[in-house]
Amino acid sequence: MRLILLGTGGCFPTPQRKAPAALVDCAGGQWLIDCGEDTWRSLAKAGYDGNEIDGILFTHYHLDHTGGLASLLFGLWAQKRRRKPFIIVGPPGLSRLARGLPATFGEWLDELEFALDWREVPPPATFRLHDELRVRSVEVVHSPKLTCVGYRLETEGKVLTVSGDTELCPGLIELAAGADALLAEAGTPDDLPRPGHVTPSALGEMAAAGGVRRIVLTHFAVPTQAELLRQATEKTFGGPVSAAADGDVFEI
Repeated sequence: MRLILLGTGGCFPTPQRKAPAALVDCAGGQWLIDCGEDTWRSLAKAGYDGNEIDGILFTHYHLDHTGGLASLLFGLWAQKRRRKPFIIVGPPGLSRLARGLPATFGEWLDELEFALDWREVPPPATFRLHDELRVRSVEVVHSPKLTCVGYRLETEGKVLTVSGDTELCPGLIELAAGADALLAEAGTPDDLPRPGHVTPSALGEMAAAGGVRRIVLTHFAVPTQAELLRQATEKTFGGPVSAAADGDVFEI
């Protein structure tokens, strides 16, 4: 299983970090985790053809995690090469997105030469996206106005946990237990905690107690804090912690 970081930033644009998006390339297909602005170009830069991507798993619907969906679909429409369905998975609220896209962007969505397979999945849930890819979706704590989830992907004998945006909560603990890798939001410094976001010391302690093998930090709201957050997480975790940059590739 390969994890490619397409965007590791937050909702504020920086020259170095694009909005959140990652790609999981495994025996069970090629799956985006969230789809921030400019994901289409980030895929191309990483050497992937958007026409071959199987679909997207959304953790929640804040714009920094969803802003690239319309441009990705528009690019697929314009190229007119895709035929297989495009699967879009997410927690409750996905149906509103499915209605809003055509209402906003018009008739080209009706001219797609492939099906959009919208799958709204209330957590907790366990499902398969492929015979070789088992997914667990569990609610996490981020926004009181949205259902937010993390994911646990199991394939090729490996486990990747995706935290989504969340503070330390039972859902995150469940998803992370025994994971080979935990892709986690970088959170906020211990001395500046914010509701809905994890702190590095809490993340490291939780991962160590749960038997996580490595942590990959992403979604840096303040890029200059990346190394500080990495060191603080490593201190309580004790294992390898990476502060991911756009374009980084991890073999799991």
